[in-house]
Amino acid sequence: MQFVITTVHGTFARGAAWTKPESNLCKALSKGLVGVVVIKPFEWTGKNTLSARMNGAAKLKEHFAHLQHEHPNAKHYIIAHSHGGNVAMYAMNDPGVASLVSGVVCMSTPFIFATRRLLGAKNDAGLSARLASVIPALALSAFQIALVAAFVYLSTIWDFEISKSWMTAIYVLVLLASMTAGVVLVEWLSAFTDRLCNSMEQPVLDSEKLLIIRSPGDEAGAALGGVQFVVWLTARLYHPIARLSRWVHEFEEKFGWANIFPKVTGNPDVNLRLAGKVLGHRPIAVSLVGGIGLAIPLSMEGSGSLWSLLLFAPLSIFLVFFMLPVLLSLASALALVLEVTVLMIQSFILLLPFGPEMATVNFYRSLSVEVSPLGSWKVNMLDDEDRSPDASEEQGLAHSRPYEDVGAFKLICDWIKSHR
Repeated sequence: MQFVITTVHGTFARGAAWTKPESNLCKALSKGLVGVVVIKPFEWTGKNTLSARMNGAAKLKEHFAHLQHEHPNAKHYIIAHSHGGNVAMYAMNDPGVASLVSGVVCMSTPFIFATRRLLGAKNDAGLSARLASVIPALALSAFQIALVAAFVYLSTIWDFEISKSWMTAIYVLVLLASMTAGVVLVEWLSAFTDRLCNSMEQPVLDSEKLLIIRSPGDEAGAALGGVQFVVWLTARLYHPIARLSRWVHEFEEKFGWANIFPKVTGNPDVNLRLAGKVLGHRPIAVSLVGGIGLAIPLSMEGSGSLWSLLLFAPLSIFLVFFMLPVLLSLASALALVLEVTVLMIQSFILLLPFGPEMATVNFYRSLSVEVSPLGSWKVNMLDDEDRSPDASEEQGLAHSRPYEDVGAFKLICDWIKSHR
């Protein structure tokens, strides 16, 4: 009997010593298994991003395609550590790999899940619109700060004047561009999230094909759990804010701009999907009408002219008459700014332990780290009695213990033997 064992390292661990044939783990496998044992170390980039793990899984598929030709009659196994286990599990989604590999050993693997936020169907559907409406506010704020800074700086160099008409034109262009950018960005973010979450699906494996080994005091698991707890705390803050945003939005739909201008606020028959989505969100519509309207009298040379007053008077009546929609839109805008701010704090917290892609996914999904895939699984926790007599806490992290632990060696050998 020939056993071909592919060893897969974890994050930031390219060239890990334990994956080599001369490591303690591989020597124990060669000694404990009856037959020829061939060790095949597999390397991926080891970067802490989902794309790096997915690319590693694709490369692992190619690795097994070569092994199938080199060792057609052998029994193939994967032994993976940390995020290397996720690389192996993603590769097992391929039917060819799943049929060739007899089993996967995951040592200290953090299984990552991204579940849809439970906001309610209506609030969930409106999340994209609320995210999109924050982009113009951020863009306009940044533009105004940059504009003031540029004027202050340039005024120290030479005397210059800029036409109010040019200022108004720039303002309106930035407003329209930021609105469009907000909708496009959020649509991309939604599609990006769906694509990543689909790629993260765990394979459907029989219980005998997966061996999960963990060690007490796993520092990496504790760190991820701590981050998850902080995210849970911010989620407790997020949900009431999201409900407030939903309530304001629903009240606004009854008494605000949606009933006054139903054709402007997103007519499905209009063949301008992007414009419909922009105008369909009331805070954006109010910002557009009010921003352009207030800019008209200011743009005229000689703001005290008769024409300026004639334009400003009906505009004032218009704003007073529709004060309720304006106030509702401002309340909705405030609620959504709070909502998105909490999401941005969550994403910043998730950036280091999960990587930038998963932090981005956080806007639409709740991330969690579990000790096993979904379903019923046996998790083998290493016993301190099985540790090597030479072991000491100074030798390394508990997260790395499985590939140096005598008990883990025996557990893996016995598990492989049980497949015969």
